[in-house]
Amino acid sequence: MTETQIRNELVAKVVAHLPGATLNIDPDGYACRADYADGRQLWFRLDVYKRPNRLEVSGNWPQCRIAKDSHNGPMVTPRDILRGNEVDPSGSITVSAERTPEQIAKDITRRFLPGYTEMYVRCALRRNERDAEAVAKADLEKYLIELVGDERLNLPKSFTETRSCYGSVVVNSSNSIQIDLRGLDSKTAVEVLNFLKTL
Repeated sequence: MTETQIRNELVAKVVAHLPGATLNIDPDGYACRADYADGRQLWFRLDVYKRPNRLEVSGNWPQCRIAKDSHNGPMVTPRDILRGNEVDPSGSITVSAERTPEQIAKDITRRFLPGYTEMYVRCALRRNERDAEAVAKADLEKYLIELVGDERLNLPKSFTETRSCYGSVVVNSSNSIQIDLRGLDSKTAVEVLNFLKTL
């Protein structure tokens, strides 16, 4: 058997001893994992050349459904939530592939699942917060587009053309808006400043 076939056969037996886990092997057999109903996934790798007789176990992280992050794309990982000297308890582990499937499953349950599950739940909460913020920001942008009458959020021509100026609105978040005004004559600038003082 190939290395992949050996791994898949072993993992199938291990997953049978992991309560709540469902075996998932890609049609080509290359990817092999255990899926949980809450979104957690355990990924398995057997490298007989670099790590003889060792099975590596790692986990996935929640994916944002709406929000995008500049560093990880839609994924939320422990580095997004860990603070200060807080240690990540969710790193991958390796177990002896020569142990019985039941022993390997117990090792995964004892050494990997507690820390990984804790971090996954925290990441999922942050994912939900990001998605909620993305929805609120999109709703605000939609409202402002209707307000100014321009889908690129340029300031209304009724204001800019009569004053020979230009400007735009930038939505930074659901609670932060940037208004950019340029080329104002001194009279209009004073009027704007006086108006701001009344807020």
